[in-house]
Amino acid sequence: MARLGWLFGVAIIAIALAGCGSDGDGTPSGESPAGGGAGAVTERLPTPRERPLPSGDPFSFEAPFSAGEFVRRRMTGHATAVQTGGLQATYTQGDRQIVLTAYRYDTPAEAAHLVTYTLDSAALRTVLGTPEVGARTAFGAAQDRHGGYLAVWSREEWAFMARTTGDLEALNAFLDAFPY
Repeated sequence: MARLGWLFGVAIIAIALAGCGSDGDGTPSGESPAGGGAGAVTERLPTPRERPLPSGDPFSFEAPFSAGEFVRRRMTGHATAVQTGGLQATYTQGDRQIVLTAYRYDTPAEAAHLVTYTLDSAALRTVLGTPEVGARTAFGAAQDRHGGYLAVWSREEWAFMARTTGDLEALNAFLDAFPY
């Protein structure tokens, strides 16, 4: 039963990445299929592997109120509710917005699998750099087919995904300041 819940959580992530606005050929509306592609962005995002893990009871985990200049505007769900989408928090800084999703899995392998599964999504235009995947930690970043960016990482049983419809600079600024 736990495996079914885990798979349901992964399916929610795939749906979130699928987005909308395609011309029918897999490219966003108004964009040519040749626009972008592998290697279009070469900037490397900071990896959060040296950061602390959330402490305390995972069920009562709350996303930080702020991450640098980004302020949390809303938060729903629970990190332990993998099957219903985990915890989602929306952060803003001026007109820039980051949506953070946090999950607390039963094992480090399940958390790391979220990273690899997310980076294999057909909704992504290109993966930035080579994902780092280990037994207890994983990290990767990508640009989606609509021009937004996402970073997904895991450490131990925790997994996080930060995404923006904005630019890579906004995601980098958030990742630099986010404590986990």
